[in-house]
Amino acid sequence: MTLPLQPTHSGRPTGGWFPWDRRLTAAEVRVILADEDHPRRPGLVALILREARHDEAWNRLTPLEVDSTLPHIPQRLGRARPFWTWLFREWRRLGFLD
Repeated sequence: MTLPLQPTHSGRPTGGWFPWDRRLTAAEVRVILADEDHPRRPGLVALILREARHDEAWNRLTPLEVDSTLPHIPQRLGRARPFWTWLFREWRRLGFLD
C-alpha cells in the first residue's frame, strides 16, 4: 500500500503526511494544539518542531505558540533544539517577539 505524501485535511488519518507515525487525524491534531491545557499538547508541539520541516511547522503553530511552549520542551527537541533556540533568540533580538 502506498501512502499519499500530501496533507490530508479531512477526518481521515494523516497517512504519509506529518505526523506519519501517529494515528492522529488532522482534526485531532487541531484539537490538541488548540487547547493549551491538553496533556498531549507539549509532546505534539515538540514532535512538530523536531520532525516536521521548518516551514511546515507554521502550518500547525504560530510563533507565539511556539515561544510560550519552547521553555517547557527543550529536552524533547532532540537535534532540532539548537535551530529553534537560535531562531527565537534572534527573533527576540530583532524585536519580532517581546
